[in-house]
Amino acid sequence: RGIAARCSSYVEDAQMDWKGQKLAEKLYRWILVVTTVFGFVVGYWQEDFALMMQILAAGLSLACVVRAADLRVGWKGTKGKETETN
Repeated sequence: RGIAARCSSYVEDAQMDWKGQKLAEKLYRWILVVTTVFGFVVGYWQEDFALMMQILAAGLSLACVVRAADLRVGWKGTKGKETETN
C-alpha cells in the first residue's frame, strides 16, 4: 500500500472531537478580544504604542498555543490501533 492509502485509512479511522474544537475556537476568540481591548486601554493610558503591541503579541501567542494544543490532541480513536505495513 502506498502512502496515500495509509493516510486515507488513518483519517477514516479517526474521530474528531467537535465539542473540544468548538471550545478551543471560543477560547481563541475570547483571548484575542480580551487582550486586544486590554492592550489598547493600557497602551492609551500609558501613551506607549510598543507596550500595546507587546500585550497584543502575548495574547496572540497564547491564543495560538490554545489552538495548536487542541489541533494536536483533538483527534480521538487512533490511539492503540495498529497500522498495516503490507
